[in-house]
Amino acid sequence: MLFDQYMEENPDIIIETEELDDESYKTKFKAYASGSDMPDLINVWGQPSFLDEVIDAGLIAELNPDDYADYGFIEGSLEGFRFI
Repeated sequence: MLFDQYMEENPDIIIETEELDDESYKTKFKAYASGSDMPDLINVWGQPSFLDEVIDAGLIAELNPDDYADYGFIEGSLEGFRFI
């Protein structure tokens, strides 16, 4: 719904999505990463083993938590998604 709304407001933008079960997604994610052709948006689990390699390779960047300070996240809920 958010993507549809965004595309309505920005008719020159097309957002394509893929819906996969967890294991298929992990396989596809590894394929994208090995080809250095990452999607613009990804879904992740708070598991360092899943993300460390792609962050170290410079394929994705950590988001700045200060940019989300006003989003109302429960304290500590983002801790599993930090790259240290």
